[in-house]
Amino acid sequence: MRNTVVVITSHYLYRLTQDALARLQPDCNVVLAPYENFEQISQVYDRYAEEADGFLVSGQIAASAIHRTPHRTLKPILAYQADTAALYKELLLLFLEHRDQDASRVVLDFLLPVPGGYTAEDFLALSELAPVGAGIWEWIMRTGIQETGGVERVITDKLIELWDSGQIDMVICQYSSIIPALEAHGIPYRFPFLSDARLGELFQDLQAKIELEKLRANLPAIVNVAPRHRSQMTDALWQELERWARQYFKDHLIECVKQEDPGCFSAITTIQAVRYFTQNSTVCGLSGYLREKLDFEIAVGYGIGSNINQALDNARSALREAIFTGHSFLKDENGSLIGPLGSDRRMFIEAQPDRDVGEIARRCQLSTMTIQKVMTNMKMNGTNKITSQELSKSFGVTVRNANRILSSLAEGGFAQIIYSQTTNSKGRPVKVYELDFSIRPGEQTTS
Repeated sequence: MRNTVVVITSHYLYRLTQDALARLQPDCNVVLAPYENFEQISQVYDRYAEEADGFLVSGQIAASAIHRTPHRTLKPILAYQADTAALYKELLLLFLEHRDQDASRVVLDFLLPVPGGYTAEDFLALSELAPVGAGIWEWIMRTGIQETGGVERVITDKLIELWDSGQIDMVICQYSSIIPALEAHGIPYRFPFLSDARLGELFQDLQAKIELEKLRANLPAIVNVAPRHRSQMTDALWQELERWARQYFKDHLIECVKQEDPGCFSAITTIQAVRYFTQNSTVCGLSGYLREKLDFEIAVGYGIGSNINQALDNARSALREAIFTGHSFLKDENGSLIGPLGSDRRMFIEAQPDRDVGEIARRCQLSTMTIQKVMTNMKMNGTNKITSQELSKSFGVTVRNANRILSSLAEGGFAQIIYSQTTNSKGRPVKVYELDFSIRPGEQTTS
């Protein structure tokens, strides 16, 4: 049976994509679905989510607009857009056609938000694009993808300002949804479209991802629920916790089997059920429900595994994190931890295969998960400098616990206080730590 792929594209790219698909003839059913702006993308996705097996979306930001919004159904998604080679090709064609064109008056729209320049001249002088990409993405997350006045509006306003002040001749455009505004203001532009070969590769990648997702749908899942403070629990309170947890599953028509696991209520269910009441690892409906019914704090951990034993281990690990922070977490079959669910601080903490993580944890007398969380937080923030207050906010823990983590990292040789900064409020100056997780040659030891 042929898969159904929905291609979500801006109106400008609709015809280009349609023509490319006519040439490619991919081995699947294809539906083209246009959107006006980033605010509409999630609505378009939801309209087709049930019937589609997978999605191609025009651009990384457009795809992120879907991922950052909770959905009951999440299908495989890939983004398609011009890569670096296509950008260089477009600039080459431009300068061949207009040999007197000043490269300092050609703007690449995606470079506008980051330091270092936004012209073709600046782009061609770059030694590497990775830091630029990180800076762009950090700005996008701060500005907002779907909000009115978000990415599209900021970029458009800046381009109009540059054009009206006579500073630019042309725009190399990556954000196709801003093209109507450019045309309305008479701003010349060129849009590099990805090659047929690259689009064909993406269809093949998406088909493979769809098949893997169908296999993954049969993976077992475990839900663990426990009080955060077990010493206060009586038999009656344990019975109340189990009763309301079962009632939640019943109300939502979710099949589950109780699993004996000391110190918590544990239930075996399906990955589809977990996706449903976490809205694909973004929120935790179960914890919200139980907090309304119970008079004591609870923690919820979800585990997915390739088998029951792995799902159990992952659920226990997620529950430990939930008890520590007071927020729900999910650990998937790849060993990646996701959480806190329902928080704007939600992180995707990938399992680190690097032996250095274990060595760092040993030297600092911290868990490997804590080290991975700190590394992920550092990567997300784009800086290796942090305070206890910032770590406390990111992890959802007390400042005292955050200070303990940073002190342990310092004692292990992976953090140092570089200066103290004063605040407007009374109290001690805030210590600013600089993190460095590199282990130099000759430092490795056997645990």
